[in-house]
Amino acid sequence: PPAGGDGGGDGDPMFRPGVWWRTALAVRSLFHPVVRKRERMRRQTEEALEASAAGGEGMDEGDNAAAAGTDETEDLMPDVTDAVNRFKPVVLAALARDADAYDSAAPGRVDDDRLLLAGEVSILSVAGTSLGGAGADDDGVLLAAGLERLMDCGVVSGLAVATWALGEHSPTEGGGGGGGTP
Repeated sequence: PPAGGDGGGDGDPMFRPGVWWRTALAVRSLFHPVVRKRERMRRQTEEALEASAAGGEGMDEGDNAAAAGTDETEDLMPDVTDAVNRFKPVVLAALARDADAYDSAAPGRVDDDRLLLAGEVSILSVAGTSLGGAGADDDGVLLAAGLERLMDCGVVSGLAVATWALGEHSPTEGGGGGGGTP
């Protein structure tokens, strides 16, 4: 846990998702093409399965739809890594703006390190939902690649990844379990 050792959790207002709305919007925008492609692959796979279950003449059409979905999969990984490089300045600007807004509205002195950690955990929460969301087979791979890229580019720290993965400072009502397993 960060300095102070209180663990934060739901009682720490700087970890609430509403504080980081600009940052969340930027991260959702960053990963939206990946979410859209993954949804298209899921839909094409379902159509292919339905066509093959119908049998006969739908088989060839279903095989083509499944093949198109497979081709799309190859493009998702580079999309994730390239998007982080392109949108890093936007995400960091949104993070700085949200942190400044919280700092100016908060009563008393705000620990800048805790504030930065809270913002980074917010980034990871949105990224985890976007990249690990729909239950597709490659979600773990996409999530791990996205987290690695966010760390490599300096958008988030290792401490933030650990905090998020362990579920500390979860933005959910019940606390705990806010992270994922990269």
